[in-house]
Amino acid sequence: MPGCTVTAEVQQLTRFPVTPGSVSQGDEVVVRSDLFDEAHNKVGESHGTCTTTRGGAHEAEQCLVTYVLPDGQLTTRGIYFNYLDQGPLTDPDVHLTRESRTSPFALHHWRRS
Repeated sequence: MPGCTVTAEVQQLTRFPVTPGSVSQGDEVVVRSDLFDEAHNKVGESHGTCTTTRGGAHEAEQCLVTYVLPDGQLTTRGIYFNYLDQGPLTDPDVHLTRESRTSPFALHHWRRS
């Protein structure tokens, strides 16, 4: 996989709400994605969980995601703001890149417009 970009496509996403029908502190999300190279060959997968830390109209979620790749794993964590307002997860929104087999991965994440 040297010198490639890896794109994540969500395969499963399950939300466990504290209060059904609303976004509340303590809600949990479990997500699994397949990872593909530029030629759309599956090269790995990612597994993650998120906990809502601020509910309501401007929610925030603390997430922990591990990317499983042929040469190892990369675990990331961070806060997503207004994640639910971005709509369904149908477009790739995470890319991993690296220049060569010995260089570190770079994680690129952006919000959908």
